[in-house]
Amino acid sequence: MKQLVLLSLCLIVVTIGGTSALLAIQNVDPVAITLLNFRSIQIPFGLALTLCASLGAIVTAASLALSPGSGRQR
Repeated sequence: MKQLVLLSLCLIVVTIGGTSALLAIQNVDPVAITLLNFRSIQIPFGLALTLCASLGAIVTAASLALSPGSGRQR
């Protein structure tokens, strides 16, 4: 059962990664990200997508590692 869950999780990650790579290749126009009245320089869409996905993965991993229930054993 655990292997089935890991396989499905792997398939989801590969699907999202492939879709975002295809989207980044097709859209090479420069974009500027605006957040709370701050605006970034114009960077290619693929780079912006990669940076946002990496930042999200790092924040998620850090929050899971620092959560109080992460060291719990069954």
